[in-house]
Amino acid sequence: MTLTGPQLVEYPRMLDYDAHGGANANSDDGPVARRMYNALTPVIDRIKPGQPPTDVPRAVVDDAAVPAGPAPSPPPAPSKN
Repeated sequence: MTLTGPQLVEYPRMLDYDAHGGANANSDDGPVARRMYNALTPVIDRIKPGQPPTDVPRAVVDDAAVPAGPAPSPPPAPSKN
């Protein structure tokens, strides 16, 4: 994905919110948001204001961060006999 300057500011904020439990954060996105945030922030931190980079900054995130299948079903509730 390619981010513009304003997106480069907003996207990490959204990731931080989901990763660290904002009031309306999507808790299902927490682990993936943390991985993305942790991959992007060091790259963003290396960008120096007013100095165009010689190369386009890149962050690589292993796509295996998301489980391969759905979450397991919860165990059945105990019967009330």
